[in-house]
Amino acid sequence: MKPCSVCGKTTANHICPTCGFDATRDYFRYPTLNRPSPEDWAYLNEARRKWQEKQSQARKAASSSNLKFGKDMNFWNKG
Repeated sequence: MKPCSVCGKTTANHICPTCGFDATRDYFRYPTLNRPSPEDWAYLNEARRKWQEKQSQARKAASSSNLKFGKDMNFWNKG
């Protein structure tokens, strides 16, 4: 089991069940003979940006209600 490059959750699958990142496209953690292209960098950076944006929106929604954002950033706790 390895941590996801985008959200950091550990998973045994190639597709992260938490954020949907495809680990087979992570040329930086799993190097190949070819050097990562600018498109590979763009893909990874865009996936990270989308994940951070999603988490930011969830935090804003939690702060505007009486819900607290969970420790693992994927579930809600009433509190």
